[in-house]
Amino acid sequence: MSRSHANEGLRWLDTALEHRSRLSPPALAKALFAKGDLLLELGADHRQANLLLEESLAQFQELGDITWTVRTISQLGWAA
Repeated sequence: MSRSHANEGLRWLDTALEHRSRLSPPALAKALFAKGDLLLELGADHRQANLLLEESLAQFQELGDITWTVRTISQLGWAA
């Protein structure tokens, strides 16, 4: 993925997360995950990426979504 595509993705995710109350719980969890993942891919703010991934993990666990819970734990391990 090119840096410009990743940055565009971050802008879209920022816009979505600004309206987080309008997102369904699964959409919110995936948006949080995606932003954290992109920040890691860009080598950007690891602290913010971890916070986003931890929040998405809590959402996925609350939803009982085992696949995304495991995927998020894996990303958190990779980020450490």
